[in-house]
Amino acid sequence: MTPKRLAAVLLLLALCAIGVVPLFAQDSNVDVYGRALPADAAPYEMQVWTAICDSTRTETALSSVVSVYQRICGDTNLFDLFSDPLVNLDENLNLIPGAAESWSVSEDGLTWTFTLREGMVWSDGTPVTANDYLASYRFMVDPANAYDFVWMWQGIIAGWSEAVAGEISPEEIGMAALDDRTLAVTTEGPAPYLPGTLYFWPPLQAAALEEHGPNYLLNPETAVSSGPFKVSEFVPGERLVLTANETYNGFRPPYLREMRGIYGDQLNGSFLAFQN
Repeated sequence: MTPKRLAAVLLLLALCAIGVVPLFAQDSNVDVYGRALPADAAPYEMQVWTAICDSTRTETALSSVVSVYQRICGDTNLFDLFSDPLVNLDENLNLIPGAAESWSVSEDGLTWTFTLREGMVWSDGTPVTANDYLASYRFMVDPANAYDFVWMWQGIIAGWSEAVAGEISPEEIGMAALDDRTLAVTTEGPAPYLPGTLYFWPPLQAAALEEHGPNYLLNPETAVSSGPFKVSEFVPGERLVLTANETYNGFRPPYLREMRGIYGDQLNGSFLAFQN
């Protein structure tokens, strides 16, 4: 046994001895999707990633659609894990399909058409539709919501600047759900960079947004997800717990069983988070 392997075994035994992790677990060699883990992987029950959330900060959102500057545990990767953006980036930062399997632009360069992948579902069993994306962008452009990144599409999406100024309604901007799987975006002028501006904004669910408001993700009872993780627990100022979403079938599968954000100070937080 190599020194590195021996050290890993000794650490595991030590953790088991103090009750941090179980020594044995049923079906510990497969993940939430039934995929076999590598032979040298830790048991699935131990596949947990813990981050420190700064207890001196008071963020209020888990989605960039609600706020970019006030994302909970904003120094970690615990936000925007509850749906997929239309586009993705490869290792060379080239645009590749995300929630949209394809997109095209009209000959005049003004109208973009995005076609969603089939089979995407929210954790409540309802399908992901173009209306979810449309509702999210309409929420962001609505001046009543004072969105902190609303400038992003000013001068790009048709009518966006006018809607921000309150001159037209959010429903009048250049976006439309043509059917459940097709979203059309009209720009002020040719904007070949438009798809790239859509990368950072996974949508909210339109139904949950309407029924529970923009922060439905903060309550596990109302939280729904079509992304790799779902909200299992949130105690403000104490902890945020995300678990793998077993209904997810997108481009970033959750290889971890759980992700945790533990609030604490930056000096002592790492050790405390590991203990908990």
